[in-house]
Amino acid sequence: MTDNERIILGIDPGTNVMGYGVLKAVGNKAQLMALGVIDLRKMHDPYIRLGKIFERITGIIDEYLPDEINREDVAFLLWAVNSPVGDSFDGVENPLDEDLLKFADVIYNRLDAVFEEALISENLAVDWIMETELMQKKREPLPTAVPGEKLPTNVERFLEASKGEALMFFDSYEALKVFFVQALKWEDEEDSLLPDLKEFDNFVLYANPKGLLIGPDVASYFADKHNPLYSAEEAEEEAYELFCEEGLCPFDLLKYAMEHDLLPEAQFPFENGKALLHENWDFVARWYLGEYYEGE
Repeated sequence: MTDNERIILGIDPGTNVMGYGVLKAVGNKAQLMALGVIDLRKMHDPYIRLGKIFERITGIIDEYLPDEINREDVAFLLWAVNSPVGDSFDGVENPLDEDLLKFADVIYNRLDAVFEEALISENLAVDWIMETELMQKKREPLPTAVPGEKLPTNVERFLEASKGEALMFFDSYEALKVFFVQALKWEDEEDSLLPDLKEFDNFVLYANPKGLLIGPDVASYFADKHNPLYSAEEAEEEAYELFCEEGLCPFDLLKYAMEHDLLPEAQFPFENGKALLHENWDFVARWYLGEYYEGE
């Protein structure tokens, strides 16, 4: 290896599938050496997952001799494994946890120790399937009414009933159903009144020029002056789940809440959790909500 030649390892963490890439950089030119994935979907024990990751990444280091890898990537990878997304979501670990950072240091030091001794392989892996589009996806601005543009009938009737407010709150399905019939003029028939919502309460109804969005079981988190259902205590304990559980809250409603400071008590359940969530909420939503982030 010449003085101006470097081998670089990049890691794209994932709780189910983790991606990696190896580049050889000579001067200002880069050559792809390997792309691949580590499939963790069949491993349910997080400790087994960590062992698999450590084994495979160590093998990659031995094979390709990367001379640039950073502690932050390793720490993030460990956090991601212990904070699963999708159906496996069961909470968020503290990314600044002292034990996690110490473990990341151990792994980093083990990897760093073998860099100079590892051989470079000329073989390429072609099974790279990690998706990066989501992290690059643009967050769209909320739709706004254009002067002279006709709004959907449901939106017009909603805004008339709400006196121009974008949000309304309902403590039960029965109250919501009355609004559908009396204010929105829907047919008073069970199949027309979203009967799947019967099992929920504490609704947020949000109107924008695209239409109406409904958030069930989330009204207690919204610190709106017109919301009698707001509970700062519940919001402090549970509102972070809006950013982490797929389908729990329509994404446009979540964006509206953040843009209007309606989730001031939302916080992760660990030290400095409020600041971490509010400063990084867009990334958190991308990471956890997946296709629900700016989804149709």
